[in-house]
Amino acid sequence: MNLVVFKFHLYQISDKINILDIIAGDSVRMFKNMLQTFRLMDQVRKKYLGIALTIFILFSLAFASIFINQIEDIDKIHAENTRDQIIEIKKDFMKDTVNNTIGYIEELKIFNEDRFIKRIDRLKLFIYDHSEEYRIEHIKDYLQNVGINEDLLIVIKDPSGFTIYESSTSIDHRQGILTGEYFISEEVEFMGYKIFLGALDSSVRKLVEETLRNRLYTDVYFEDSYIWVNEVINYEGGDGYGRRLIHPNLRDTEGTLLSTDMEDIAGGKPYLEELEGIKKNGELFSTYYFKKLTTDTIEKKLTFAKLYEEYDWIVAMGIYYDNIEEYIARSAEASKEERENALKLMSFVGLALILSGTAIFLWAENKYYDASTQPLKTEVETDLLTGAGSRRAALKAISKGFESFKEKGGVYNIFVMDLDDFKQVNDTYGHEAGDSVLVRVVESIRKVIRDEDGFYRWGGEEFILFTKGIAPENLDQFMDKILKAVEGSICSNKNMKLNTTVSIGATIFLGSDESYNDAVRRADDGLYQSKRNGKNRGTIVM
Repeated sequence: MNLVVFKFHLYQISDKINILDIIAGDSVRMFKNMLQTFRLMDQVRKKYLGIALTIFILFSLAFASIFINQIEDIDKIHAENTRDQIIEIKKDFMKDTVNNTIGYIEELKIFNEDRFIKRIDRLKLFIYDHSEEYRIEHIKDYLQNVGINEDLLIVIKDPSGFTIYESSTSIDHRQGILTGEYFISEEVEFMGYKIFLGALDSSVRKLVEETLRNRLYTDVYFEDSYIWVNEVINYEGGDGYGRRLIHPNLRDTEGTLLSTDMEDIAGGKPYLEELEGIKKNGELFSTYYFKKLTTDTIEKKLTFAKLYEEYDWIVAMGIYYDNIEEYIARSAEASKEERENALKLMSFVGLALILSGTAIFLWAENKYYDASTQPLKTEVETDLLTGAGSRRAALKAISKGFESFKEKGGVYNIFVMDLDDFKQVNDTYGHEAGDSVLVRVVESIRKVIRDEDGFYRWGGEEFILFTKGIAPENLDQFMDKILKAVEGSICSNKNMKLNTTVSIGATIFLGSDESYNDAVRRADDGLYQSKRNGKNRGTIVM
């Protein structure tokens, strides 16, 4: 764990050095660009830029002075934070390791129970398969085999109820049989005889304990850490409240009864604290003094313990605080190099602040020029005759909407419109009248669409409407409003009253569309269908 955290600090230092290199390269490029811009500036701008640079330099120097004066405090804070971080990391490690061990215990329990069940199933199958050819004596001889009856409860009773055979496990655990402390039991009839087959919870528990002990004896953890197991006998505490079940550090004392009155060298009562925490929350972190694994020295120890309720086992793991302090000392030594890099970083940050200030100054100038050119941009994106958006603005809005559709979904609508028989208006009344009709149609449509809807002149007498949020089932109703608005509009030109109609094709963005052009083509198809079907109507194409 120490190696991992040490490497983490090295990576932090390496990252800082890489950042310095990046800042240095960017600074050189920015400096060259600013020199070029500075040459083109007038005297007033140069003056204000000089003031800004002076302010940033003074700010950087003040910041550096404060930082240098606070180095000692930073060291103390660093040591405290490092200690807290290491303790939290090791707490997480201990908790995960204990939880994994409890999971392993549960797996062992299930595994051994399954073995007993399969053994009993095989014995039942043997008895059934030989029910015709064997006598009870043959079955008895077979069940007396040590390899067969090991750890199993086997009892054979004759038709009168008299016991003619008991396995050694049955004899040793008669009380367990009477109180029903077995997890599986089967009764088989054989020629009037009753054969009882079963296995006790204690037999499974014994196998789990043996396997777990072998593992904990051989597991190796960092810095004198290990896992041990105590068994709770009496949750009320007192002398003999528990038993030291498995302890890699004190193997000779396994089986020793424990007392909640026991004290460590500091006068604390670790077993009492542990029992109370287990009773309250099922787990706890605690500190006390205990002998180290590889030496006879007594050191302060941080422990995590958790109850495995099935067996009343407390599974625990601990680390020693002296190992943490050793790491903090090594970390403090390493932090000297970090301070040097921090000072370098601070210098570059000061330079970056100066360059940033200059960049902000230049950005403000660009904003000014952007504002001065805004009217020109508006002219480019607006149709000068009708006031509708230009084709360029339409392509920009539809493309942006399609990107949003692909990322977030939603309903986006496209309506392509074309004035019916508009060429006849131009040919009969002239282009001036045609222009008046276009303007009147745009005004009429704007009255029935929403402010956020985008309405654009696509070309000639063709327009495109781009909207969001109109469900497919409402498209017909929406188009009817537009058709009626256009049909009802009257354009007066040189004492003539002109009116016209439009045909519409409508669609929405579909998940299968590869680009917005797919949707525009569908809307165009709908427009052509409206023209073919009599004009002054709308057609939806999906």
